[in-house]
Amino acid sequence: MKSSDRLQSTQPDTKHPPAPRRRPLRLAFLLPLLLLLLPLWQLVFPQQSFSTAENRALTTRPVLTWSGWLDGSYTTAFTDFVQDQFPFRRFWTGLATGLRLAAGSRDNGKVYFGREHYLFLMSDSEQEQTPKQLQLNLQDLAEFAETTLPDDFPGTSCSLLLAPAASSVLPELLPAYATQAEGAQDLSLAAAALVQLAPDLLQPDVTAALQQASSLYPADSDQRLYFRSDHHWTQSGAYIAYRTWAESVGLAPREPSAYAVKTVTEQFLGTTYAKAQLFTQPGDALQVWYPTAAAFDLAAISITDQDGQPVSLYDDSKLDGDAYEYFLGGNHARLTIENPGADRQRTLILFKDSYANSLLPFLLPHYARIIMIDLRYDRDSVRSLLQTESAAGTEADCLILYSYQQLLSDNYLYLLNR
Repeated sequence: MKSSDRLQSTQPDTKHPPAPRRRPLRLAFLLPLLLLLLPLWQLVFPQQSFSTAENRALTTRPVLTWSGWLDGSYTTAFTDFVQDQFPFRRFWTGLATGLRLAAGSRDNGKVYFGREHYLFLMSDSEQEQTPKQLQLNLQDLAEFAETTLPDDFPGTSCSLLLAPAASSVLPELLPAYATQAEGAQDLSLAAAALVQLAPDLLQPDVTAALQQASSLYPADSDQRLYFRSDHHWTQSGAYIAYRTWAESVGLAPREPSAYAVKTVTEQFLGTTYAKAQLFTQPGDALQVWYPTAAAFDLAAISITDQDGQPVSLYDDSKLDGDAYEYFLGGNHARLTIENPGADRQRTLILFKDSYANSLLPFLLPHYARIIMIDLRYDRDSVRSLLQTESAAGTEADCLILYSYQQLLSDNYLYLLNR
């Protein structure tokens, strides 16, 4: 053996042993630390009472009481508080939705991911299995049209405009097997049931009219009939509904040329986006059909709420939040709209949900006065109103404008007969 080899073999090994892997151990400490910091975050940082992105009120920190602790309401409220005030909640919701979409999922349990960036509302499975509320609402509508209105305001005509969701008008944009989306057949069944209950109630087929007009207002254009990120129709869709209704009641609708279409924002993200928070969702263009002199004199219009306060037909301050509230500033319990230059000195009593807000400007040329009532917020007696207008000798028509989705779940239509 060579001396150099002996030397190498007798020298101690100077290499250090591999360091122990501490990453799993660090992660084990990190997770409990995050769980401890989460309550501190929610206690220290300011709470949000409203989410503009989701367009809904958020649950704030509940007050602990003995009764709330014992009956479980405090625990339920606290769970909702933790979910609503979770740090960076919007980011995590969007991330979860994006991962589901990337994995090939067609929905997130709240909306369907449709073609052309459309987000379609998913119907509540419980509503599909239990149509009790729908049946009750149809009965309330029939009682109003067949009994209450003729008794309290004789000679007043009544019509129902049932607004479809985008999935009923644009089914070709739905993903395959979208079984929980509203369909045109749902509205047809509701209309057929109402024909049996209230044969005198006029029901123009708005769904068919919108389907026929979809080729004139393509889904991939800014003048589409429905927003991609919101459940409402656009004003183009509202115009088609208005025209269909006007022709059915014998009115001459204003032509599209009587309006100047202008885009007020291109970044509208509405209610269906709020349920998805999808990072890649493009904003919608909110196009407004402003009346020209050929439609009516906008300066002559007067709008007041139930407290006598003035209301604007268009509200610029809403464009930074829920831009659909640009129309009338959102929902009101009751509005009175007066147009001294209307075609006829008649009154329209309009019972509505939010779909009517963008359709209202088209009704203004035809009525000197419109009483617009949202039963979700108005608690004044409808029968007293009818009796008062009848006693005053008012010449009036009645329109009920509700979306089918609202008809499924609304708990206030019984007020039509109170």
